[in-house]
Amino acid sequence: MANRDSTSMGSRLRFRFLPPGLIVLGAALVIAWCVLVLPALLAFLLTSTDARLFEAYSRFDQPIREFESVEALDQAFRLGIDEDGNGTTPFLQLWWPAVCPPPRVERMELDQDA
Repeated sequence: MANRDSTSMGSRLRFRFLPPGLIVLGAALVIAWCVLVLPALLAFLLTSTDARLFEAYSRFDQPIREFESVEALDQAFRLGIDEDGNGTTPFLQLWWPAVCPPPRVERMELDQDA
């Protein structure tokens, strides 16, 4: 079989069925990531680099929030806690001023009647 680079056509694999044990294990890993790993990673980035953390989309008629610490993020979103089972997830963006140009904020007009 010839080696294929990323631009050539080839076959792909996918799971068509996951046993329940794997689904539970996957969910446990996601929870562990959100509760243990993600806050530690964000704390490191926010305290040891010039990274800045923003929400990707603001609340309706509100400015985009910047989170200067994991504690501020946790107050806004209660990381790892989903009391109502709604699966709420913050959509966040990291920005490194030394690496990327400043983010451009765009206003999206929403139709409240839709």
